[in-house]
Amino acid sequence: MARTKRGSARDGAKARFWQAEVSGWRRSGLSVRAWCAQRRLSEPSFYAWRREFARRDVEAAAQPGRSFVALELAERTTPANAIEHVLELVHPRGHVLRIGSGCDRDTLATVLAVLEQPPC
Repeated sequence: MARTKRGSARDGAKARFWQAEVSGWRRSGLSVRAWCAQRRLSEPSFYAWRREFARRDVEAAAQPGRSFVALELAERTTPANAIEHVLELVHPRGHVLRIGSGCDRDTLATVLAVLEQPPC
């Protein structure tokens, strides 16, 4: 039986599936164990894919002219069951910023400038 080559359409679909799961987990506020149990996912696979995405983020950050790795628009329900739009930014250093609709431009610019500074 022939093996699939790395980077095939099947691998891409699998990566997209796990990226959606990791992103969903980040927004959920649940522990990895609870998320995986609820979704009937393998914890070791979840952790392996999370590490893989972190590795890819670091590699992508090393590319000139690229500051951020992922940009995602998420929806959350608030206690009043209203939907709040949140912008989620994943920084190459692993910071995850969830920006609510009330965040002003100057505050966001200040936070992003701080994150671009070299670590202490």
